[in-house]
Amino acid sequence: MQPPFLSPAPTWHNDVYPAIDLNKKPKTYEGKTVVITGAKRNPKFRRCACSIFATYISDEKAVKSIAEKLNTWDVLVLNAGYIPTPSTIAKADRNVKSLILLAKYFFPIANPTKAACLAVISGSIVMPTKMLVGLSAYQNSKLAIVKTIGYLAIENPKIFCAAVHPGMVDMAMFHKSGASPDALPIDDDESRYFYSEAFLQLPASFMVWVTLPNAQFLNGKLVFVDWDVDELKARANEIAAGTLLTAGIDGWPFQHSAAPLTQ
Repeated sequence: MQPPFLSPAPTWHNDVYPAIDLNKKPKTYEGKTVVITGAKRNPKFRRCACSIFATYISDEKAVKSIAEKLNTWDVLVLNAGYIPTPSTIAKADRNVKSLILLAKYFFPIANPTKAACLAVISGSIVMPTKMLVGLSAYQNSKLAIVKTIGYLAIENPKIFCAAVHPGMVDMAMFHKSGASPDALPIDDDESRYFYSEAFLQLPASFMVWVTLPNAQFLNGKLVFVDWDVDELKARANEIAAGTLLTAGIDGWPFQHSAAPLTQ
């Protein structure tokens, strides 16, 4: 279908398609360690053959304790998130802190050959602030995560890092935000954007695909699970080399060049 929102790929998916179908690679992570925070409540990864450790990251001791129980890990998914009832930026610290703590304690024990870290974020961070009044506590923390992922990717060249928007999922957190499914561009199964838990195959399959070598061009980037992966790969060089799909200042690089320095 055509994207309901502006998209870098002309094709928008609401369900699994051949390029990311896990049935073609059912044992991608068999024998590997996949750590998913919040997996107990939001199991996007359960279709892959892997061991799952449900972690709680509300405090530093909890994160450190889980890290000490592992020898190494192959994929780390920051899936847990905290959204207060609509509130101001003063309550925005918890989500960013969790990513920093995971990087502090888990990155040193990552598989030195190949590892991937995914941070689940909200796609609504791309919208103008005036459309999201009252959600600054959540939105600012998720935007900060996108920027942090960019730095983690550069500072840890052996760990693939990406921020992933999983789509709008009909879960308690969505309703707690004060949002309503009625405000989303959904009509029927062919054009749905708001997923029930029965339709989590797309985010699950995409998150497995994005950790594989052919998605390396998305290192340090923000990506939506709905975007067609073949169309993204067609722009791989452009995405990898530039600021596309990163957090920055709208309009940069600016139109006018800097004046030459004079002695």
